[in-house]
Amino acid sequence: MSAKTIPYNAFSVTTSDTNYLNDGTKNVSGSLFIGTGGNVNVLPEGAAETNDPTAGIVFKNVPSGAYLVGQFKKVFATSTTASDIVCQHD
Repeated sequence: MSAKTIPYNAFSVTTSDTNYLNDGTKNVSGSLFIGTGGNVNVLPEGAAETNDPTAGIVFKNVPSGAYLVGQFKKVFATSTTASDIVCQHD
């Protein structure tokens, strides 16, 4: 998703240490809306593919209703305490 693109697809995220973000038809990367705040452990689009949650970036104390703007391809279950996460992508 480029800076000029407005995301037009969204889906509820199931955190997983093994599965990548998938909209039901393909793996995607996108920005995240955090419904209920907490920590969010993500794997950025540019990172090497891995199932190791220690390779993720942990955003701490993300408030409810916040957006994590970027291109994330995985939300690890390990170290993620936030919930009601939605991925927005093109």
